[in-house]
Amino acid sequence: MNKQFEINFGSKQLGKLPANIYTERERFILALWSSLFAEGAYKKGKDDEWLLQWGVKQVSDYIKSRYELTSNLLEKETKIVNEKEHNLPDRIQVTFSNKTTLTFDPNNLPFLVESIGGKELLLTKDDGLTPYNSTLIAFLKVFASKDALRPAMQGAYFDVERSAVVATDGHRLILIEGQPTMQGLFSVDGNAKPIDEQFPRYYEVIPENNKSRVTLEAKELIRLVTNAIKGLKSNVYKPIKLVRVGANRLKIIAEDLDYSYESIQYTPAQFEGKTMPIIGFNGKLMLENLKAFVKYHGSDNKNPKITFEIEAHNKAVIVNYKSVFGKTILLMMPLQHYNYEDPEEYKQEASGTTPNKALALKVAIAKAKIAIALAIK
Repeated sequence: MNKQFEINFGSKQLGKLPANIYTERERFILALWSSLFAEGAYKKGKDDEWLLQWGVKQVSDYIKSRYELTSNLLEKETKIVNEKEHNLPDRIQVTFSNKTTLTFDPNNLPFLVESIGGKELLLTKDDGLTPYNSTLIAFLKVFASKDALRPAMQGAYFDVERSAVVATDGHRLILIEGQPTMQGLFSVDGNAKPIDEQFPRYYEVIPENNKSRVTLEAKELIRLVTNAIKGLKSNVYKPIKLVRVGANRLKIIAEDLDYSYESIQYTPAQFEGKTMPIIGFNGKLMLENLKAFVKYHGSDNKNPKITFEIEAHNKAVIVNYKSVFGKTILLMMPLQHYNYEDPEEYKQEASGTTPNKALALKVAIAKAKIAIALAIK
């Protein structure tokens, strides 16, 4: 059986039935529908029916090239019914490895698929965790790589074995837990084309026990990050730094020394676990992550809170939440080259001493030293 045939339908489940229960003919019909749908050969009509956009010869040629099967075009055939001659639609005859044949009209392929395994095998754009779900693909596209030199990361990986759908660009990763209907790496450009690349071993990079947590309003953080990075002109990473301040405040810092730009903002936050380390992020990517979090959040809360699980300044940060697609994990890598030394003022803020108090203390100490020096003289 052709390799591509196996790639498309290598999953353990097809619709409501185990994959191994289907005959070679039925598996071919399902595989052909999947690949033709991905190529845009079928579109929905006004009455919600599937309409063939290609010519019958084009479908026959596609079968030959894609599945390496013998495919003959049957044209201008007639059939005698009640002593009357009727013209038959153009059809395709496919010959399998065991010499059996399948003759069908590609216009009727959707009906064949539905008769085999039900409507769920038609894989419409609203069918759960499939590469044809336009809402899901729009979400995954946010996190997939735009770098043509990294083709294995330019798609979304549907992992039947590990019950997950994953996308990553190397700087962040999104994982949705659930059972995909298909196995493989697919394009996120809206055509669901398979990508013949090896997806990274994503499951090896997800931390399990980050000990520091910070929770705050996602929309407020979007506003603050937007304000912070708008003045950053010289750094393409739009770096921002998050610093815990006292018991219940988070400080967002953005600096551009080349343009003498500095942004310092504060927002209420809840902290749990061990002391939160100072940590830096790509502000542009964080903004995209936050907007996707809010747009596809699974609760009815119009102002959802987001919780970052942090272990160290140089380790992946995790966000666990429920999106509209199910249990979702967002992984964010910090900026590695940032300066994470704890400046004295950050230590003072973390201990509850504000910058103004710290400055006043320094001034008082300086005055005392001057007074002592004058007294000695």
